Parts: sequence; C-alpha cells; structure tokens
Amino acid sequence: MAQPGNPAPNVTETTSTKALPTQLATAATTPVVAPAAVAPAAARNVAAPTKTQPAPTPAKPRPTPVPVAKKFLPPPTVAKSTNQITTASGAVYRNVHVEKAEPDGITVSYMPASGGMAITKIYFDDLSDEWRQKYGFDPEKKKAYEKDRKQAAGWWRDQMITNDEAAKARREAQEKAEADAAAATQSGTNVPKSSSH
Repeated sequence: MAQPGNPAPNVTETTSTKALPTQLATAATTPVVAPAAVAPAAARNVAAPTKTQPAPTPAKPRPTPVPVAKKFLPPPTVAKSTNQITTASGAVYRNVHVEKAEPDGITVSYMPASGGMAITKIYFDDLSDEWRQKYGFDPEKKKAYEKDRKQAAGWWRDQMITNDEAAKARREAQEKAEADAAAATQSGTNVPKSSSH
C-alpha cells in the first residue's frame, strides 16, 4: 500500500506460464499495472517502463489453388469394323454376322446407323468377289437353287389357291345349310297344328 505523501510504485506482476493452459499463459505474461486511483496526480503522468511481448505477426494466408481447367475429351470415335460389307450397289453393312449362307446369297445380322440390330439377305450378285469366294458361290448351284425355290413357291401358291377354294366351298355349303334350316323352321311355323280331340 502507498504511504501518504509517497508516490505509489508501479507494480507489474508476471506469472509462470508453465503450469497454466495456453490461453491463460498469454494473459498471465501481459503486464498488469496497479490501479491509477491509488497513485497521486504527479505520479500518474510518469509511466514506468514495462516489459511487453512483440505483437504476433499475422499468419500469411495460403494461396488459393488455381482451379484446374476441365479437359473436354472429344466423343469416342467408332472404330471401323473389320467385318463390314460394302455391296456393289453402295450399301454398307457394319458389324456383320453371317447367319446363313445359301446358294444365292447370305443372310446377315448387322448394326444399322440408327442403332439396334437388323437382318437382311444380300444376294451374291451384289457382293464382291472376295465374299463370293468366302462363301463358295457357284453360278450352277445358284440356278438350281432358284429353280427349286420357284417350284416350291409355285407349289405353295397352288396349295394356297386350293385351300382357299376348298374353304370357300365349305363356307358356301355352310351358308346354304343355314338358309335351308331357317326356311324349314319358317315353313313349320306357318303350318297350322292339327288338334286331336
């Protein structure tokens, strides 16, 4: 305590920071000055030297990473199919799978440009020599095969005509029988019934 007439000494206290948590340790090392109300007016103008800690240097901000530009890849290219057929008429069939070989041509499944799958027959007349040799094209076998197909088609046509005529005859016979039955029923209703006494 200050004696009357004697100026009050400036008091600074420092506390050991070893036993204190980090937040309290920084507060404890800052100088604490005695209240100025106790000191006389003359002593208030003179400040005693105090120990101060240097102000912490602000942390340098980390540079923000530069965003990596997105690479736009071109659309995938469709590889040319090794099993592609280009006909003499200019038609192109891609991803061809030969389903059946006949003496007059080959039946193939392929992938159209619009997607999906399709099946068609390509005749040897429209194929290259390479494809003809690959599937054993023989003009004589082709002629015999076409002749057989025409005969078979003719037989089917004749059979269909015969079946159609037979069905027509059955239909007419059925209609006639129904008309006769209707006429017999109608004539039976017009005949008065004889009553027996």
